[in-house]
Amino acid sequence: MSRVDYLFVYGTLTPSLAPAVIKPIVMKLRPIGPGSVAGRLYDLGPYPAAIFDAAASTRIFGEVFVFPEADPEAMRRIDEYEGFDPGDLSRSLYVRTRQCVTVADGSDLNCWAYQYNRDVTHARLLANGNYAKRM
Repeated sequence: MSRVDYLFVYGTLTPSLAPAVIKPIVMKLRPIGPGSVAGRLYDLGPYPAAIFDAAASTRIFGEVFVFPEADPEAMRRIDEYEGFDPGDLSRSLYVRTRQCVTVADGSDLNCWAYQYNRDVTHARLLANGNYAKRM
């Protein structure tokens, strides 16, 4: 990565919600602060599903981080955790895409984010757009 790569997280990649299998990697991410992106967030139980939609009137809330320069494998390992295979998008559980994320000061950052790549018809919509506050 030759430039700064930002990552927007809204679920189990959030350090406080990360399971043991990915926690060592997400703990290496450098926090920038809260952010949000237009779209809808669904509760799948153990993890959420984001559907990004610039035309949506609802927002998905999460955190923005910077990938660590000292660990060039971090993105690959997070891709693997999210079930993202850049060589086979149709079989990927999530797809890593670029999203325009609004941060706390009102500015926008171009961030990587993972969009769910399956049907959400029967999933529960999280009207507040916040997986951490789903209860």
